[in-house]
Amino acid sequence: MAKFALSSVVDVIAAAVDISPHHIVVVIRHTDVVPEQAASILKAWRSNGVIEEVEYHDDAERKARKGVRVVEANRPGRAA
Repeated sequence: MAKFALSSVVDVIAAAVDISPHHIVVVIRHTDVVPEQAASILKAWRSNGVIEEVEYHDDAERKARKGVRVVEANRPGRAA
């Protein structure tokens, strides 16, 4: 799996207008992995601080929801 593919997945998640906890589909669509591998990638990103869970207000549903956001400083390929 190319580093470019993983970076493009992070780009899609970072650009998401509404934050969704179902980014496993994004990983699958941008890489050649099965759902279990996509879940493993997201789990690694969460534990490495690339993505973090946040609470946001869903205007359509008028309630608080949980989603994910990208921590730019921790993106893959970024120098510390």
